Amino acid sequence: MKALPFSMAESSDIFSHTKQPLSPRMGVAVRQLMACNFNGTAKTIYLTSKAFELIALAMDHFSTAPIPLSLTESRKRPPCSREREQLCRVRSILDRQYPNPPSLDRLARQTGLNQTKLKKGFKHLFHTTISSYLLNRRMEKGRELLQKGDTNVSEVAFKVGYANRAHFTRAFTRQFGYPPVTLLK
Repeated sequence: MKALPFSMAESSDIFSHTKQPLSPRMGVAVRQLMACNFNGTAKTIYLTSKAFELIALAMDHFSTAPIPLSLTESRKRPPCSREREQLCRVRSILDRQYPNPPSLDRLARQTGLNQTKLKKGFKHLFHTTISSYLLNRRMEKGRELLQKGDTNVSEVAFKVGYANRAHFTRAFTRQFGYPPVTLLK
């Protein structure tokens, strides 16, 4: 079997022509593809399946990536400066209250935006949905707490807003490609 046309050092630059960073799941797939330890037919099947997984992740990631404003100017109006301030306030609220965030209705009332402007404006300004932002915030904070090594997985799950350790473990593994217990010292 031929060697891959890029080195491990280049793996994060595979999609650099898109000016979009790799998603965490794409990064995991690239690392798994590069670290294949199989031989023979098993290696061929494994690499082929990982390549298809990476293609599927890339298609999903880039199809949901924000369209450059120049292509959408006639259809969508960017948030005005007042709306931007309100949306930044929403993000600030989510950053402070990520373990137990307010509902969309409550966020809308707190910031003076209707739910449609809240959801569309947040996605336009921050290039992610509110729920994805919260998930990423929780997972990053969970990873940070686990790396400190002061608490166990159940305590971290509770601190970042999960009542169930299994749900946290599943979300963490999906986000980073490895279970949270691997970070405990």
